[in-house]
Amino acid sequence: MGNRLRFDCIFELKNFRGDIDYSGLLKEVFDWLSDIGFENIFFYSNLNVDIKNKNIKQVSSFEELKRSVKNNFFYTDKFVDIDFNNLLSFHNSNASKITLPVKLSYEEGFFSISDDYRLKKLEKVGEGFFHIGCGVFEVEKIDLMNFNFDFEREKILAYPFSGKLENLDLFSSLEVGVITHSIQEIKRKNKLKVVFLDRDGIINEDIGYVHKIEDLRFKEGLFDFLEELKEYFDGFVITTNQAGIAKGKFKEEDYFLFEDHLEKELIIKGFKILGSFYCPFHKDGVVEKFKRDSIDRKPEPGMFLRAAEVLDIDLTKSVMVGDKESDRIKLPYLSSYILKGNYEIKNFHNVYDSFDEIARAIINEKVSKSV
Repeated sequence: MGNRLRFDCIFELKNFRGDIDYSGLLKEVFDWLSDIGFENIFFYSNLNVDIKNKNIKQVSSFEELKRSVKNNFFYTDKFVDIDFNNLLSFHNSNASKITLPVKLSYEEGFFSISDDYRLKKLEKVGEGFFHIGCGVFEVEKIDLMNFNFDFEREKILAYPFSGKLENLDLFSSLEVGVITHSIQEIKRKNKLKVVFLDRDGIINEDIGYVHKIEDLRFKEGLFDFLEELKEYFDGFVITTNQAGIAKGKFKEEDYFLFEDHLEKELIIKGFKILGSFYCPFHKDGVVEKFKRDSIDRKPEPGMFLRAAEVLDIDLTKSVMVGDKESDRIKLPYLSSYILKGNYEIKNFHNVYDSFDEIARAIINEKVSKSV
């Protein structure tokens, strides 16, 4: 990367064995960090290695590290597949002291995320997020690299992401070889750039709890809209809240039948539907199985992070198209475009009267800038 990020990086290798050759693995990690464009990169370890990368400076004690690091920094002891430009821009634009990349978990989450991306501890472990032991720190917070935070007193921001990570606490030559190969594969992979589509009100006319095949009416102008965008994106992903299931308006099986028919119709017309994700949950539901809040219910980001994991999607280069305030997804790097329709819109950022206007905006803002 040609431009520098004006951030330092601290890479720590904690556990190692003197009888294992780490040179191949460290080369992959050092090349990865160098390519990102950090101002300075510090290798914090007692491991005695011949560092051939001129961008890497080794330090062996915490006191030496504190004397050496002058800029705000990213700390990691892992390989993390994340968009650092977006992460560090998010940190700067929010004047954050500490920003932690977090991952989605449906069973082992420790935190929720507020509307302003503040990390909050859950009362009990369950559906939520966990931080991965890496983070962006203001330089004066270097003592908190041990991640022993007071979450009530410290304002810690969360950056939800979907990329893979590789733990580098390795104890055998076989593990080192496997992880080295995995990092090489991750670095080579080209992720997909997609258009996420809300369903009711964007793909089909929203007449209220649509679930019968005979009630399917595609939105006027939809096909021309998709035709124009498919030239610039790798495909389409449907993400839809289906509270009607929780409220007993129709059954989950009805949703599947309708969705299957809708997707087949779109595929027949030449549109690449990469997948579809739905949220059947609602806190006011009457069906006990689905009566609860969910991290999948838009604007919460669960469906999008899950789709990115399953389909290898680059969310920073993708877009969301919907017709409600809830289609502004709680991800700081996923742009939403809202079509005026049946619902009151309070935030008029990226709100448009027609599919044509949305297509022009997406092409101008997301496609042209990336060329």
